[in-house]
Amino acid sequence: MRRTIVIALAAVLSGAFLLLGAVGASAAIRTVFPARDFRRQVAAIERHTRIPVLLPDAVHIDAPARHGIEVKWISNRRRWELSLAIGPRCGGANACFVGVFSADRGARPAFRTRVRLRGGKVGFYKPSTCGASCSPPQIQWLMGRVLYDVQFREAGRGSDRSKLVALANSALAAGPR
Repeated sequence: MRRTIVIALAAVLSGAFLLLGAVGASAAIRTVFPARDFRRQVAAIERHTRIPVLLPDAVHIDAPARHGIEVKWISNRRRWELSLAIGPRCGGANACFVGVFSADRGARPAFRTRVRLRGGKVGFYKPSTCGASCSPPQIQWLMGRVLYDVQFREAGRGSDRSKLVALANSALAAGPR
């Protein structure tokens, strides 16, 4: 029981840290080029799966230059995921989460709000939601039997919806990496 309380408190504190970080103007917007900057991780993913890796050309991250971007990947025959965090040894904490790009063969969209994507594709959008901690905005789309999913805290002007639609469209336009 005590452990549960500590975990919930840590989640609340990390969410509060994230919100405070978003309010403060101490961080600078950095541009990252996933296909170029994470080519080793993409190559490793491609060795484990036949599911095409779709990534946008560029993403904008609100992070101080002194912090590196931690990149983790997982893959198997049915799924791959590339996740980004600010700083070393983040361990999945909400406060340093930047984004996740993934694909899952056989999965189905989890959201109802439809958005139009490049090439007449239909995307499914979920805005950021907050409870004990905040979840990032998310967009999904199907290509054949593969569900692509992008969860990302994109920095810069514009709505989360327009930024995620732009990321999905960029990934679709670039094609497999």
